[in-house]
Amino acid sequence: MKKTLLAILAATSFFPTISQATTYNTGATLNFMGSVASGTCNVSANMNGTSSESINLGSPKVADIIGKAANTDTVFSIDFFACPAQVTSASLVLTGDADTTKSDAFRNSGDAKNIALVMTDNSNGNTIAPNQATSVYSVSNNAFSASVTASVVAVGTATPTPGSISSNATISLIY
Repeated sequence: MKKTLLAILAATSFFPTISQATTYNTGATLNFMGSVASGTCNVSANMNGTSSESINLGSPKVADIIGKAANTDTVFSIDFFACPAQVTSASLVLTGDADTTKSDAFRNSGDAKNIALVMTDNSNGNTIAPNQATSVYSVSNNAFSASVTASVVAVGTATPTPGSISSNATISLIY
């Protein structure tokens, strides 16, 4: 009997899976999520009909900046195009450094002192202030585009000094 019991124990140790059943837990569920983006609009700045990232203000004189009489605005456009069909309106944000004296103007980072840059939306006369959303513009459903005509002018925040004028703004669209 001992020999038979040893033979049975030896046989079951070589084939342990024969006597065991496999069990699966089916209580776990995976959820896959995501979204399909419609894309974004392209943006460009144009001056005199030419795409440009540099808007040339010319060389205004100190006396003209003080009185703003002969300091004419420089006109340019901000165009957004190739917008997805779902985009029917958008507003702009020009992100940049606000002037410390005139908070609705962009700070001059050139070496001329006491000068700020004021941008205006020519369609409604509203100031385009740094880091603030503009008016909402309709996007043409046929062309999937819009254009904002704007102007910029150097203004004195105190008595200006001669030197260079420079400022940067990053254009973003909100839609």
